[in-house]
Amino acid sequence: MKKKVNVFGKAIPVFAIVLISFAIVSAMLFGVYGSVTGNVIVLASMNIAETNGAGQLVSLDSIHGGEATTITFDVKNSADVEIWGQIRTIISNDGISVNDFDISTIVDEGSWVTDPFNSLDEDEVATVGGTPIGEMIESVTDTGNTLVILSTVQPWQAGKSAWTFTSEITFKPNAVGTYGITVELLPVETPTVCEYSVEETGTPYPGLYTSTVTLVTITNEDCSTVNALKSEKEQNFAVGGWAGWSCTEIGYLNAVGGGVIGNDATVIDQGLAEVGADAVDGVDYPVYPHYTYTSGEEGWVVRAGDPVPTSIYVLCAA
Repeated sequence: MKKKVNVFGKAIPVFAIVLISFAIVSAMLFGVYGSVTGNVIVLASMNIAETNGAGQLVSLDSIHGGEATTITFDVKNSADVEIWGQIRTIISNDGISVNDFDISTIVDEGSWVTDPFNSLDEDEVATVGGTPIGEMIESVTDTGNTLVILSTVQPWQAGKSAWTFTSEITFKPNAVGTYGITVELLPVETPTVCEYSVEETGTPYPGLYTSTVTLVTITNEDCSTVNALKSEKEQNFAVGGWAGWSCTEIGYLNAVGGGVIGNDATVIDQGLAEVGADAVDGVDYPVYPHYTYTSGEEGWVVRAGDPVPTSIYVLCAA
C-alpha cells in the first residue's frame, strides 16, 4: 500500500515530497550575485583635416593645364593604441582617366612618395626615404567618371598628434575642366602579424657539391606560409670576400631567402640574387665579383664580414 501525507489539505504520495523539496532548494540558487552597469562614450580614434584649418572643405585655386594642385592635410590618432588605415584619394570628372595626369604623390614629412601613374623617370627618382616609388600604392581604379587611388594599409602610432601629408596632382598640358578631389582616411581591421621564421620539416639529405638539402616551411610576417627547400653549403670565406649559392642546384628555381651560419658570423651585406633584387653592397644582379648568374638563375649572395661565416644557405620555392 502506497503511503500518503497531507500537504496543504491534499493527500500526496511520499515520493512527491522529495521532488517538492528539490524544487524548493533549486529556487534558492542565485544566477547573478550582483551587477554594476554604466555607459561608455566611444569617440573616433582617427581624424583627417586640412592642415591650414579649413576642416574637411578645401577651396582650391584655379590652375592651367600642365600645372599641379596640392592638398595638404593632417592625420591624427587620438587613441592610446595603434590604429590601422588607408588613404583614399578620389578625383571626379566626366570622362576622367589616368591619361589626364602626369604625377600624383603623397608625401609624409618628406619621406613618403608614391607614383601610381608610373610617370617619374626611374633614373631620376628611384627611392625617397628608402621607400621605393610605387610601393605605397595598393590600387588605382579608373571608372570613367572617377579615379580612385588607394594607399596600402598603414599603422598609425598610438597617441601621435598628427602626420602632415601632401597630395599633389599634376595635370597633363591639355587637361581642361572642373575636377573634384576628395582625400579620405579609411578604417581597417588590425591585421594579424606573425614573426618571420623558417622551420625544418624534413630530414636533411645530401645535395650537389657537398651541400645539404632540407625541406622547410617559411612563415612570413603576413602569416602566409611557403614550403621550400633549404640548401646549405660550406664556404671558405675571407674577410670581405664574396660567395653565393644557387637554386638551380636543387631544382626549385625561385629564391625566396637565405642567410649565413657560423658562431658570431658577420656580413658586410647579403641578399637575393635575382632580377629586380636590391643591390648587395652596391653590386647589382647578375654580375658579382665571385660569379655571374645565367639567365633565369636565382640564389643568395654574401659579402663576408669579420668573423667570417662558415656556411651559406639559400631558400628555394617551386
